[in-house]
Amino acid sequence: MVSVRLIRRKIRTVRNIRQITDAMKRVAAARLQRAQHRVAASRPYAEKLAQTLHRVGAAAGEIEHPLLHTREPRTTCVVVVGSDRGLCGSYNGNLLRFVERFIASQNSDVKVVPVNRKACEYFLGRRDRHEVLRTFVGLSDQSPAGDVSILSTYLRDLYASEQVDEVYLCYQRFVSAVVQRPTAQRFLPFSATVRAQDDVSEASEYILEPDPQTIMLALIPTYVDTQIYHAILEAAASEYGSRMMAMTNATQSATDMIEDLTLTFNKARQAAITTELVEIVAGAEALAEQ
Repeated sequence: MVSVRLIRRKIRTVRNIRQITDAMKRVAAARLQRAQHRVAASRPYAEKLAQTLHRVGAAAGEIEHPLLHTREPRTTCVVVVGSDRGLCGSYNGNLLRFVERFIASQNSDVKVVPVNRKACEYFLGRRDRHEVLRTFVGLSDQSPAGDVSILSTYLRDLYASEQVDEVYLCYQRFVSAVVQRPTAQRFLPFSATVRAQDDVSEASEYILEPDPQTIMLALIPTYVDTQIYHAILEAAASEYGSRMMAMTNATQSATDMIEDLTLTFNKARQAAITTELVEIVAGAEALAEQ
């Protein structure tokens, strides 16, 4: 039988762990709520920017821009947005398995740009299988726009200089606090095709200054930067949701373990008391016989 003191020590340890996991769950829930607000707030801007881009593109006609050039995909760059911290359940594992399958499905030479610490650790440990072009860390929903623009500028320059022929963003798309879906989104080359006939007719209703071509050349990099910023927001919300669920499960497991240990503790204490009573009775009977 395990000693009562050892069981009491285990109960105290598990209670301390439960306090930590419960606090982490509450922090993740609060950050998830803020991340969801950021994702919702960024959507109107991204949608209006896309609408403006397509309308101006309809008026501009043919445009020459390095990000619009489509080439035969001989070299593909895969940007993997992981998490900076652990203790978020299967968030990184599911994403990295999805990325491995995606890379295996490509017919071109694949190069990787991992973002945040967990993705960097994974791919830097597998340099014999994947060529890592550059690493980025510390990018989340709380990062300034200038930090995110460093990544987007690097990717734009990488494509414009023809070092790669296409760029994909791989991240966890946020569906809910319980569901996050790994996604591979083509980032470059950028497509400026008109999505609706209304864009052509509405574009003629506006007077554009300066000319539409100049406006398009300014809008394309901005829109591309917005895409990657929105992907980082989605990934951050997914990370917080996954961490909240992982810490919820850990807290519940700690509660169940405390109940089991408490039952074992009561049984051990009862057995110890019974043993002491038997020894006292046996001693009393021995004295009486003398």
